[in-house]
Amino acid sequence: MLDNTQLSAQLDTSRSQARYDRVNAKRYPFLYEQGAASAKRRDAYETKVIQSRDQAVADKSNLNYKFIRSPIDGVVGDLDAVKIGDYVNTGDIITDIEDIPTIWTLMEIHAARGSQIKVGQPVQLASHPPHKSLVKAQSPLYRHATPFQKPATLPTP
Repeated sequence: MLDNTQLSAQLDTSRSQARYDRVNAKRYPFLYEQGAASAKRRDAYETKVIQSRDQAVADKSNLNYKFIRSPIDGVVGDLDAVKIGDYVNTGDIITDIEDIPTIWTLMEIHAARGSQIKVGQPVQLASHPPHKSLVKAQSPLYRHATPFQKPATLPTP
């Protein structure tokens, strides 16, 4: 989520104003029927209700642009690549998702080593390059995998 303090405060103000205007507008039909208020005054309050409601909707829409959503569960990682005022285009990588509870991987194992892989055996994933260790965990292998396809789920450390 990008900085949304000012937009959140503006939305709260707009919602409060909309409630205030709605309460005031409810009084004027009665006052108009009693002759204590003019039709012009009653209509002005009704118009103000519509305007303040629409302003709250617009402020909510503006606030929604400050949220970054991911199609997968996890925690948004480091956002140092993006600074306030930077433009971001569709497809630009600005962060990553961290602390995903389960990683699914499909490992291709040479046929000569296939017999060395067992269910529950510790698995270590490494990046390529610089061969940095990513995950080290116990991993159950799927029973329906062929000798050459051994998918595994890996809980993150």
